[in-house]
Amino acid sequence: LTRQETQSLVDVLAKKYPKVVEGVVPEILPLGLLQKVLQNLLREQVTIRDMLTIIETMAERAPQVKDPDLLTEYVRQALARHIVQPYLAENGKLPVLILDREIEEAILRASRVTDQGFVLTLDPDSAQRVLVAIEQALGRWTAATLGTPILTCLPACRGPLRKLTEKFFSQLVIISHNEIPPNIQVESLGIVGLSHATA
Repeated sequence: LTRQETQSLVDVLAKKYPKVVEGVVPEILPLGLLQKVLQNLLREQVTIRDMLTIIETMAERAPQVKDPDLLTEYVRQALARHIVQPYLAENGKLPVLILDREIEEAILRASRVTDQGFVLTLDPDSAQRVLVAIEQALGRWTAATLGTPILTCLPACRGPLRKLTEKFFSQLVIISHNEIPPNIQVESLGIVGLSHATA
């Protein structure tokens, strides 16, 4: 997604909702920041068709939050319905793997937001054990041929966990609990934990 394409998306929205864009882009919301958030969303296969929600959410948060990774998490929560829709089973339920609390706590302790976005400072051994636990769970998921594997976790874990896993498990979709609309029934297909994870 280029800067020019981002501007074109803003222009289209401005024609339909001039008051939403007027005085917001680029005054409150720089075009470069919007571009980075849209790129983050597209990287994880999240539709950006609902530009109205995306810009309204970012305009609300941008005065306090300048980090594109953190802003992406806020936008994802606003787009919750769009995010889960493609992954619903025929019975309307959302089949997921659930991240164990022990892993969540380790990630929370080892993550922080910097000028470069989310940074995860897990020691190599712990990181390896987390990756092995996910790999084993994905093996069971694939064996059951359940479509795209989905892992749910705490909102504060989602971004850092995505950074850790994206090079190894490109097919894995990571959704925070806040991104699952209240009317969607979750079907747990297992817990991703360290108890059986051996490298």
